[in-house]
Amino acid sequence: MQNIQYTIKDINLSLMQRLTLQTRMITYVVVLVLVELIVIGGESARLLANQQEKQLSLRALAVANSVAAMPSFISHVEKQQDSEELHKLIERVRNSAGAEFIVIGDKQGIRLTHPVKENIGKSMVGGDNDRALHGGESYISRATGSLGPSLRAKVPVINSKHEIIGIVSVGYLEQTITQKARPLLLKI
Repeated sequence: MQNIQYTIKDINLSLMQRLTLQTRMITYVVVLVLVELIVIGGESARLLANQQEKQLSLRALAVANSVAAMPSFISHVEKQQDSEELHKLIERVRNSAGAEFIVIGDKQGIRLTHPVKENIGKSMVGGDNDRALHGGESYISRATGSLGPSLRAKVPVINSKHEIIGIVSVGYLEQTITQKARPLLLKI
């Protein structure tokens, strides 16, 4: 009995020699089209995720600006007052906006409200409050807070004397953003 050994290279070479030029060209075209579809699908998914993130950012900024301008919120921040009425109002706004959290802080960044009641009275976490509290800017930030990594809008609370007296933070957790994008990406 003769011991015959073939390498993969020998088999592939033999296969390629048996294929006609037309068959090889069709194979190359099919592979090229599949690669293009994968690249286009990936780029479409990236663009879709970026668009969704931009929409959430704009929504968070609009909600934060609205909250920061409400006289009842300004009054609570000026008095550094934590009340059940304030929590109910924030919860209604949060639910209607679909936000994960709305946190109100005083001018030192101490939380007056928070979804986790044990965090009220503690410093806001994330290190991204200075631009609002000291510079009076409204902006979008990515940071890790007490609830986890999030995309959030930061807006200063300004009283009738045009003094910065606090901050509003409205945000969406990164995990939730990913979960919202997943069904859309699967359609691609």
